[in-house]
Amino acid sequence: MSPCSRPAAAFLVLAILVTMSLAPALTTGLDEERASSRSSSRSTSCSTICINEMLPNPDGSDQGIFPNGEWVELYNFGSTDISLEGWTLEDVGGWVHPIDQSTWVGFDQLSTAFTLGANAYAVIAENEVGTLRLNNAGETLYLKDASGTIVHTITTSGSSMGVSKVPDSTDDTADWLDSQENTPGAQNSGGTGGGNDGSDEGTTPESMTRIMMFPPNAEVTGMHIDANGNFFVNAMHPDDDNYKATIGVINGIDWNDLPNSVPELASSSSELDIWHGIRTSYGDYQVLLQSGDALSEGGVAGGIYAADDGNRIFSSQKPDYNAFVPLTADGSRGYLYTAWEERPAGISQLDIEWNTVSAEWDVLGGMMLDLSSVNGGWVLCFGSMSPWGTPLLAEELYFSNTRSWNDETYNYHNDQERLEHYLGYYPNPYDYGYIMEIENSATTDPDFIKHFSMGRFSHENAQVMPDERTVYLSDDGYDTVLFKFVADTVGDLSSGTLYAARVTQDDSSDSATTGFDVEWMEMASSSNSVIQTWIDEYNGITTADFMAGQNSYITDEEIRDWAEGRLNDDLNGDGTIGSAADDRVAFLESRKAAAALGASDEWNKMEGIVFNPNAPDHLYLAMSDVRYDMSDGQGDIDVTQNRCGIVYRMTLDDDWNVNRIEPVISGGPYTSSATYECDVNNLAGPDNLAVLDDGRVLIGEDTGKHENNMVWLWEPTSEPEIWDGEYDIRFTRIMPGEVPDRENDWLEITNFGGQDVNLRGWTIDRIRSTTPWISEFGQFILGAGESVVLSENPANLLADGGIVAIDGNSVMNNMPWLVDYGGALQLKEPTGIVVDAIVYGGGDAEIDGWTGPATSVPGDGTPGLILMRGDGCSDGQDTDSAADWQERWIRIGASIFCDGAEFDPHIGMSAKASFSPETGLADLLRW
Repeated sequence: MSPCSRPAAAFLVLAILVTMSLAPALTTGLDEERASSRSSSRSTSCSTICINEMLPNPDGSDQGIFPNGEWVELYNFGSTDISLEGWTLEDVGGWVHPIDQSTWVGFDQLSTAFTLGANAYAVIAENEVGTLRLNNAGETLYLKDASGTIVHTITTSGSSMGVSKVPDSTDDTADWLDSQENTPGAQNSGGTGGGNDGSDEGTTPESMTRIMMFPPNAEVTGMHIDANGNFFVNAMHPDDDNYKATIGVINGIDWNDLPNSVPELASSSSELDIWHGIRTSYGDYQVLLQSGDALSEGGVAGGIYAADDGNRIFSSQKPDYNAFVPLTADGSRGYLYTAWEERPAGISQLDIEWNTVSAEWDVLGGMMLDLSSVNGGWVLCFGSMSPWGTPLLAEELYFSNTRSWNDETYNYHNDQERLEHYLGYYPNPYDYGYIMEIENSATTDPDFIKHFSMGRFSHENAQVMPDERTVYLSDDGYDTVLFKFVADTVGDLSSGTLYAARVTQDDSSDSATTGFDVEWMEMASSSNSVIQTWIDEYNGITTADFMAGQNSYITDEEIRDWAEGRLNDDLNGDGTIGSAADDRVAFLESRKAAAALGASDEWNKMEGIVFNPNAPDHLYLAMSDVRYDMSDGQGDIDVTQNRCGIVYRMTLDDDWNVNRIEPVISGGPYTSSATYECDVNNLAGPDNLAVLDDGRVLIGEDTGKHENNMVWLWEPTSEPEIWDGEYDIRFTRIMPGEVPDRENDWLEITNFGGQDVNLRGWTIDRIRSTTPWISEFGQFILGAGESVVLSENPANLLADGGIVAIDGNSVMNNMPWLVDYGGALQLKEPTGIVVDAIVYGGGDAEIDGWTGPATSVPGDGTPGLILMRGDGCSDGQDTDSAADWQERWIRIGASIFCDGAEFDPHIGMSAKASFSPETGLADLLRW
């Protein structure tokens, strides 16, 4: 037999290698690339009508009449019936499935057509309609209302045959998980539908770290971090059979300089682990004072003493805001002020000093302060420190209708009676509901100033901005308003202009994603001294002056007349534009006055509003329970309920003016039937907030929806990286032809640059026709010099070829599946610039980012064939053409020898041959 020519031999070798079987092999180099990332999933939290369970991969056919075929279960977590007429289910591929009599199982048995009752289920089946096409490999499914607004979004990874998918009970934004049992139309087995007894260890969302837990019934209060990074935090009104209300501090940690990673406190942590019941994952909690403790200057901690005779009226169990005022330059000694949240309220002053030997604080003395100079306080709540170092406490005036103040039949009239006992005379309602500044706070005889100029309402706290004039004011309660104050003089809050926010909601309603644009409505300008004269006009009014149907104080008619004069508009249509002699209603009935001007008065349980000048991009605002007027279908605000609460982030312009409010942390998931309705592994009832110097946020809870209230550390997601032309990120390997029935096609991208890149907002566009398939990254950090392999089935890929990958659906809204015989991929940064591209086989070579013909592939695409940039080892050339990809190919499982290793059969090495378009014979001869 004559020898073959070299071209013929090469052809023969190529043919043999193309048909080689797949097998695990020795792997080196890029086969073992690290697949680490910080990922963000795309499921959203949901409050009212929610997708609750789904079956993407039924036994038998996907089509069929229920119970056969695919189905999706909905649940109404709300307290009212809701019509779903015109609602649809839509998947990421564009299939739209109706919710109607043809798909709703048991539709003919509904009391009212299309109406899903409160706490009721609806099973929406495929029922041979042909439009429920749930993807077994991973799905993104949207529930849309009749207007087309997305109400709920869920995502899944690959589905097991015959096993339904349910929410991840540890993270409502994560891909859904396999259920323990299919339960269409009934409580879930696994996930959120099965209830939450608080015992599930699980895991917390990636951005959240549980760092503290408190005794039963204890609210987290008093969160304050001083200049030295000491974190003061209290336990308000714990289970009083076993614990006392506590003022304390975490020692051993500089909270202004935390490490990147902080230990997590297990949800199984028990209050019995420590005598005071307060547990922390980081540092040591020191009790400084507890309710009832004797104070060195007389009296007891939390004691409320009458202004007229000094007798103790009662003792409070409600220590709230802490403010540390240093007495030494290094902050090693100072006064710790603590507000006691009562009616009447109290303030304690502790003299504390750091002991370097014991590494704890010594309490040198303490007393309860006399507030009679300001006629006492009312529910002193959260607070803040001004930029000039004075504590700012907040009177939380839960009294929305002043006309009831002197009505003895009013349900809560005993609060006024206690104030009367404190004062020795009947109180004036307009003396309460303000921000209180403590001046001369570095002395034992501080001064208390109530700033009437900042409005009267249910103040949670005031946040003064770095210009020392602009102040943001949160209004706790129901149907409340967000306020802003701008002082006339820097560092002086005694006079200025009060504003109220009117918001414009985005064209969506999902509370987890819906934001608001903000405009500010000027209310009025005045000063403490002028407003004091208006307040004094209501002195001396008592219960004897009350007459049913009448009002001893400012009337709603007076408020409307004032607003008509301000707006020059006949608001009640009586043909007359009213007027007012002064602006008292703006400062004494601020919430009603703001609403009359058209401000948005629908916020529910607005809590702490905070800012850190060392992380100056945003303010943060807590909403502990999103419902009622925020979710009633009308007004400026109409979003889905979130009974576990939301933390909002607010953006600012150059003048410290808030112009945008967006949700960034959603609590839950929420299970109405559970003993503790909010999942133990995520936020519930956010209240106190603190922004750290590095931009991370501490969140303290006030909720009955967790057995134990907690403190969380939240890490904000990084902003998307806009390509500046310097990033060197490229596709480096792709395997478009999956191993048959293994769903393990994959692609690799590599960061050849010198800096980490956040790919959030970047996309991979797969182009087959006029409309590309766009896959968008969530939060995903690709480190300098790192590669990541993305596949829809990492487990199969690892088993078949030893290649470590991550699930593309965990970092993108959908993993692009690759076309065997040819396709085109573009890597784009958030503004749409093409950073890299590859075209192979029959793909469209006329795309941006590519020049010349496509990279050739044999036949219609070979299963397990890996296309590599360059030789697969070095940087490789980057001409954006086929030349980049035609130096070397390999088969899945083949050895790369990027480290220069040579195959030696005498030492028992095993290897798989590689395959390349041009050098197959040379490779074979080399081995």
